[in-house]
Formats: sequence, structure tokens, C-alpha cells
Amino acid sequence: MKCTFISPVFFARCLAVSYALVSTQGCAVGPDYQRPQIDTPAAWTRGADATAQTPSASSTADATASAPAQRDWWLGFGDDQLVALVERAVRATPKARQAAARVREARALRAVAAGSLWPRLDAAASYSNSRMSEHGFLEGLGNSLGGGQPGAVFPGQGINLYQTGFDAQWELDLFGHVRRSVQAANAELEAAEAGYQDALLSLAAETAREVIELRTFDARLAIAARNIASQSDTLGVITQRYRAGVSSELDLSRAQAHLAATEADVPTLRSRRAATLHRLEVLVAAAPGSLDQQFVGVREVTATPRFVDAGLPSQLLLRRPDVGRAERELAAATARIGVARAELLPRFSLSGSFGFQSQETGNLFTSDSRFWLVGPGMRWPIFDAGRLLANVEVQNARTEQAAARYEDALRSALADVETALGALADEQVRGAALERAAAAERRGTDLARELFAGGIVEFLQVLDAERSLYHAEDALAASRGAAAEDTVALYKALAGGWPTPDEAPSPPSPAR
Repeated sequence: MKCTFISPVFFARCLAVSYALVSTQGCAVGPDYQRPQIDTPAAWTRGADATAQTPSASSTADATASAPAQRDWWLGFGDDQLVALVERAVRATPKARQAAARVREARALRAVAAGSLWPRLDAAASYSNSRMSEHGFLEGLGNSLGGGQPGAVFPGQGINLYQTGFDAQWELDLFGHVRRSVQAANAELEAAEAGYQDALLSLAAETAREVIELRTFDARLAIAARNIASQSDTLGVITQRYRAGVSSELDLSRAQAHLAATEADVPTLRSRRAATLHRLEVLVAAAPGSLDQQFVGVREVTATPRFVDAGLPSQLLLRRPDVGRAERELAAATARIGVARAELLPRFSLSGSFGFQSQETGNLFTSDSRFWLVGPGMRWPIFDAGRLLANVEVQNARTEQAAARYEDALRSALADVETALGALADEQVRGAALERAAAAERRGTDLARELFAGGIVEFLQVLDAERSLYHAEDALAASRGAAAEDTVALYKALAGGWPTPDEAPSPPSPAR
């Protein structure tokens, strides 16, 4: 009597239904993750004077409009080269590619973990040729059966065996071993995505800061060159007066020393500028020296915005990618506790095989050549010298470490914002004072030269006025650069304008 042919698809569906019925009755062991509650201040301590003064109601619109864009904040500096270099840094530099590759790795690992939720089906085919020994243990059996018995194996007989079919296996996730693994993989993917955003934010901030520092050095070098030219003119006048016997040798020596001291500042400024340029070239993946021609001439650093909405301290939980990454790493570590605990419990599986087996190819795919095997399995560790219990303790300790890192990341983020707010406000106050000082020094220097030309004051007062003017202008240029860098630090601390998840750029696809 012939048996009815069983379809492999029907066979797979039966196993899938069995798996679904059993696994849905299980529970996931281990703690369910809940984000820790960490107290944050209600407001920033320097929030009211974050940008020197909080704008009035009538000027709020103008002040907000003057601030850099919320997402692409570097556009607010009005520097085309800065914008181009920042976008180049976040687009294709090694750091950006490395962070994007970590995201792709995490996505693939999540797919690996999620694949364990589904059945595994393998196709197999084999052929073998064997010969039984004439003096083996089957010799007596073969003689007793006699020749010509169908299917009998005789000493010295050669056998061909053809086999093909499907093998399927599912783990019945009764205690959440697989589900907790998927939860951990999902959290690790989100942590990698937050790390990617953090890498882009850091790249943008570092690049903008280096460009601003480069502009500042150019401005200070220009101030030094202008003062050297002015002091050289003064030295020329004193030299002529000395030769005419009108000025003393002391005036000549002081004028020469004053000029030499100003000239001595130039090599230091050039060296620091070159180091800044090289750091910028590394950030944007440019060849050494390739950016120097792009920074020809002096370009003033754009004034910082009058008002920056820092938001509330509690909003950093949603904005800062480094805080988000630490929180997601804590969620992943918590899920790993469940994976470790599930290892202590029995693991059930459902497996089956279906296929065809024959000694001849002609009847391999007939109904009489079918075979199948379906059955459950169970594995429960009895003795492992405490390895699994120790692994649970490992995961508990790692979760405690992740919780501490999350708290530390949040408190560091709060400190970053407070520091940036205070530094920007104080630098703006300092810059305003330096503006007034530089203006007064320019007027004083002009008056000292006029009075000296009229013989009213001594030359020493001219030298003091020129020296004070140089230091005041140099300090003012440095202060403008510092205020712009403090603005970059503030936007970095505030997560660069906190784009929503839908607005955040996705990691680039791998190169084909």
C-alpha cells in the first residue's frame, strides 16, 4: 500500500504552528528595564545671563533670528569656509565612516539575534559508496539470511546510498533567552546610532573650533604686523632725531627693544597657527598643507548670537547623544541579565527531518523512499562548576557599571552646559570691556604721538601707549575668538540644536 506524499511546506507549517503555540506561553526571566530616575535642576544657574543679557520682549524675535540655526548651527557664523569644512568633516572623514560602520555592525547583530526567533530550515543532499568487510560482524548474519534477500547486507557487498531532504529546528523560547537577546541587540543598535550622532556632533564642533582658532591667529598676526609697521615708523623718527641730536640714545634703545619684542611674538603665533591648521586637515581628511591656500587674508570672526535658548536641564535626556548612548547601553546590559538567567533553566526545542533515501537514483523520489523524524528535545545544565551562576553575577556587575556610566554621563552633560553658559557670558562681558579699552588705547596713542611731536611729552609715553595699544588689540582679537569658541562649546553641550530623531541624518550606506 502506497503512502500519501507529504509536502515539505506542510511539514514546515506544522512545526511552525507547534513552535508558536508553545513559545507564546513562556515568560522572559530577568528584570524588565526601566530608565533610572535622576534628579536634575529646575533651571540653569547662568541661564539668565547666558549671552550677556536676556533679550526683552520686543527684541526676542531679532535675537532668536541672530542665533545659529537649531540643527546646522555652524551656518550662524556666516563663514562659507567654516560651513564647507564642517560638512566635509561630518560627511566622509574616517571618524564619521567608523561611527557609521559601527551602526551597520549593530544592525547586523540585531538581525542575527532576531533570526533565532524563527525556525531554521536546512536542505541537505548526500551520496556515499561503502563496502562491508567479508570478515566483519555481519558475516554470520548475511550467511543466515541467505543470498538474494531484499535489502540484506552481505560481507564484501558494495552499497550506493542516495539521500536528500530537509532538516528543521526551533528553540521554544519558554524563558525568554532569545527574546532578551533581541532586546539587548535592539538597545545596542540604538546606542550605536546615538554614538553616530555624537561622533558627528563632536566632528562639527571640533572643526568649527579649529577654523575659528585659525581665524583668530590670522587676526592676531595682522595686528602684530600692523603694530610692527607703526613701531618701525616710530623707530625711524627716533633714529633721525637721535642723529640730529634731539633724542637721546635711551629713547633709541627703548624703541628698538619695543619693536624687537613685538617681532618676537610673530614666530610663536605662526607656529601655533600651523599646528591648528594641521589639526584641521586631520579632521577633514585633507593632505598636509592643502588647506593653507584657502585661508589667505584676514577674516573677522563673526560676532556670537545675543541669545541662545538653552532649554531646561531635564531636556538633555532627550537631546544629548552621549547621554542617550549611555542609557541605551544600560538597557542592553539589563536585558543581558535575563539572557544569563535563562541559561540556568531548561531549553526546549522542536526538531524534525524529512527527505528521501534510496540505494538507487531511479526510485529516490518515490513515496516508498520517504523518511521523516519529528520530536521535541530538552537540555538542562546539571553541573557546570558554577559557570552559569558566575555569568549571572558578571551581567549584574556590568549593569551596575552601565548605570553608573549613565548617571556620570548625565551629570557631565549638565556640567558642560553650565560651564559653557558661564564661559560665554563672562567672555562677552570681557570682550565688551576690551572693546572700550582698545578704543581708548587708540585715542591715547594718537594723542601721545601728537604731544610728543609738539614736544609736550617724552618719548617714553609714546612707547607705553603703543605697547598698551598692541596688547589691547591682541587681547580683543583673542577674546572674540574665545567667545566664538565658547559658542561652539555651548552648542555642543546642548547637542547642536537637538534635532528630533526624524530630522537626524542616517548613517551612510556602505560603499559598493
